[in-house]
Amino acid sequence: MSDSVNLIFFGFGDSDPLVSELQAIYQSNDKFEIEKMSRADEVSQFVAATGNGIFFFKMTSKVDLQNAVGILKSQKKLIKNGLIKPACVTSIKNRKVEQILNKYGCIDILEPDTKAKTLTFKLDFWAKPILAHMEKSAKDQELQMKKQEAAKRNEEKNKPDMVTVAALQLESDFWILKEKSDCKKVLRSWLIRLLGPSSFVGNWVELEAQPGDKLPTWKFVLKDPKNEDFIKNDGAWYFYGAKPEFDWKLNRWVFSSELPHLYFYSNEGKVFSRFKFSNGQLEIANNSEFALTREELILETCNAKYNFDAENAKEEDKTELENEEELNHDKLSGKGSTDEIGGDPLSGKSSTDEIGGDPLSGKSSTDDLSSDPLSGNSKPGAEKQAEDKK
Repeated sequence: MSDSVNLIFFGFGDSDPLVSELQAIYQSNDKFEIEKMSRADEVSQFVAATGNGIFFFKMTSKVDLQNAVGILKSQKKLIKNGLIKPACVTSIKNRKVEQILNKYGCIDILEPDTKAKTLTFKLDFWAKPILAHMEKSAKDQELQMKKQEAAKRNEEKNKPDMVTVAALQLESDFWILKEKSDCKKVLRSWLIRLLGPSSFVGNWVELEAQPGDKLPTWKFVLKDPKNEDFIKNDGAWYFYGAKPEFDWKLNRWVFSSELPHLYFYSNEGKVFSRFKFSNGQLEIANNSEFALTREELILETCNAKYNFDAENAKEEDKTELENEEELNHDKLSGKGSTDEIGGDPLSGKSSTDEIGGDPLSGKSSTDDLSSDPLSGNSKPGAEKQAEDKK
């Protein structure tokens, strides 16, 4: 609604004295605003937008009456509430026309030669209830806004700091919240403890800051890139905040941040948030089945034996590789020309030797002992793949 009362003139000419005189009277007065219109739809749109007005319409024919009645019908609610005051300017004297106009809320019928100065008294009288209604509506609206703001503040005050959301549908989810108390707010920062693969499995590496970052971002990097026990999808885990630390007493990763966000970012650009701070709350996903089924394996990584076994396996792989390289080197060098089995010399140059009456061919890549075929290579799978590529 506007702050002033609209004087709407419909069907009046540009040289009509009533309109021009009123314009002269109220040109420096903020109480009224004068509008002239020639189309019925224009009047309806203007009244709907402003919500108030004293509506003058000129009637010289049946068509004028029909247009006026159409406008009055469309604004029936505002007329009933006293926000629109319709008045007809006509020289037609007809009882039936008066009844029709009265039926649709017309409050007065004026002669065409009515003087503007005389009309100002009526305008002040008609405007009083409109202004009073507008003032009351403004106060009601202000009160309603205050109530809404108070309700919003109360809602924010009573809103829980933490809410749970659906578990992640992600095979690479291995984070488990064991106790609700493992997630709490300390002053302005959040402290979250989660069970996950220990620092024997991987560490957090800081990434370069991006524009707009307020806190550092860390990436969980596996110590053994070949380890497929935990990361099943193409992508990696990231955390926004202080560097996560592993608590060996509790066997938990400790995440701390004012704006915490632990998420898996896939190579396809999808984000899976294990927990994040959003709209003043910490949203934390429920434990997923993917994580719970690997809890025993996760706990094993918290044992020092896991690290010893992993390092030992690496050392064994290294030794095995070195032995294989040395064996291949000896075969190619030709230094071992004579071997001995059971005290019997075997010449590497002989085409046929005999053990227990069974002939052995020195050129064959597959030997036969007790009818079991044995490959002469230590890693047949790798060698076979290499042969297939040739």
